[in-house]
Amino acid sequence: MQPGASRTEVTGPHGGRLKVRLAGAAIDGKANALLIELLGELFSVPLRNVTIVRGSTQRHKTIQIQNPGARMPALIAAWEQSAKESSP
Repeated sequence: MQPGASRTEVTGPHGGRLKVRLAGAAIDGKANALLIELLGELFSVPLRNVTIVRGSTQRHKTIQIQNPGARMPALIAAWEQSAKESSP
């Protein structure tokens, strides 16, 4: 997670994790709230289904998404393809 970015977006796999840029600052949980909102939208789940399991005050987080639905395999495949294309 990269707080304080110019825009909120998923940039794809990075070092075995998913890199996410967030426009919100890492103050008072604003970046975490943006992360939960972004992942809820991406996976088409209610915000209550997205939980930060570990790392709520760290850049590296473990996220649990309950019932991510049919979009999850397609999103993961797209991110993996993006990583392959950007690798030398």
